[in-house]
Amino acid sequence: MSIKINHLKGFLQVLERAKAVASDKNDDIKSGVLIQAKGTSLSIRGMDENISLEIQSNELTGATKETSFLVPASFFQELMKNLPKGDVKLVKKESKNEVNIVVGKSQFNIATMNGEDYPVVDVLQEGNSFKIDGTLFSEGLSAVKHATSENETRPILTGVHIVSNGQYLTLIATDSHRLAAKAVPLLQEATELKNTVLPKKSIDELIQILSNVKECEMIIHENRMTIKTDNLTFTTRLLEGSYPDITKLIPNDFECQSKVNREELIRACDRAKISLKPDKKKVAKFHFKNSELPALDLIFTTSISSGKEELFLADLEGEITINLDVVYLKDSLQSLTTRDVLIQFAGVMKPVLIKPVSEDAAQFALVLPVR
Repeated sequence: MSIKINHLKGFLQVLERAKAVASDKNDDIKSGVLIQAKGTSLSIRGMDENISLEIQSNELTGATKETSFLVPASFFQELMKNLPKGDVKLVKKESKNEVNIVVGKSQFNIATMNGEDYPVVDVLQEGNSFKIDGTLFSEGLSAVKHATSENETRPILTGVHIVSNGQYLTLIATDSHRLAAKAVPLLQEATELKNTVLPKKSIDELIQILSNVKECEMIIHENRMTIKTDNLTFTTRLLEGSYPDITKLIPNDFECQSKVNREELIRACDRAKISLKPDKKKVAKFHFKNSELPALDLIFTTSISSGKEELFLADLEGEITINLDVVYLKDSLQSLTTRDVLIQFAGVMKPVLIKPVSEDAAQFALVLPVR
């Protein structure tokens, strides 16, 4: 039984995504990828203890007979992407429990794993169902991911919180020092959704696999989520626990606000970050001042350097001097895409609100000041 690979580049792309979700424990059956082929139909599946991904294609291969085998994911993927040039064929040797990779006169043999021990995934068919634009969902996850926590002492904060009012999915992330939120419109009206938290590894994978997908279905039931498109099925466990209520953090009254060129402020934060490299905390003083021309003074001092930079502002109401982490501020600015952003201040020790200059903006960020 053999599989001829008609498009090696496409095959490697599918293999890479399946390998990415496979378990990294070498003694685990889930460290393999399951490859199944029949005619021009190909399926590659990878999984670990929390995630399963199956990708199908009708263009990449041709099989003489129905073929199925389980091989170590990392080793197989590394070998396949370093093959010599030429037509590639995978030949299953039933008698020897191995797969031969044949390229011209070259041949490489890999021992197969016991496919009968590979778990069957219980893909969700029923639950809360949402139709979404995969590309917008991927972009939304990318926009908030930076604010997830790296600290496992509060596992719920390491994920992205998903809620829905039936018309939008709102994606929220916070590490308790900063927060990012973005609303993604649903393709059709759905039920409300609360307290669904997507783990970080699932976030990373969904950003990749949905980046060019126009429509997909999301099904959520109890502590699991399944996402289906025309050619892939992704299932993940969700984080357990209650996500904090962020509505109490969002200020409504402001004593100062300014419209700022986003790229200029990002570059200024970059320069401050370089100068602040000797310090563990990357904190600078931001002075929004109403002089003859509204301006922002960015001031920083370390044991070996100091600096001050002035940026002119298009618009400023009120004045404030506040200490902010330049890395957190830069990350928040980079998650937005508009030329200008509105930065609003409720007080020197209250969260700073950052959002696009737009009345219908469906995205915002918060950064907490530093004492």
